[in-house]
Amino acid sequence: MRYNWSGNEWNERWYLNVWSIHALAGGKPGALAKYLTEMGLLIRSHHQTLELHSNVNQKSSAIVDVLTIAEEPPPDDFWEAERWLESE
Repeated sequence: MRYNWSGNEWNERWYLNVWSIHALAGGKPGALAKYLTEMGLLIRSHHQTLELHSNVNQKSSAIVDVLTIAEEPPPDDFWEAERWLESE
């Protein structure tokens, strides 16, 4: 989400789903699906605000070639929906 909000053009952003996160971070797809379901409201809001849909991920480069996962964990308030909505 932070990458999508960082001023990138629309076609440089990524739609968050099990497969995009799995390609970037690994993990068990079932566990990722459960987590994404739990975070559904926030992720849907993120996608709607930025007008993202699954076709956005059809790019010439893979997500793992564009993004990296930070070594440090995000701040404690990172997942608060209000933080993202206020960034509009």
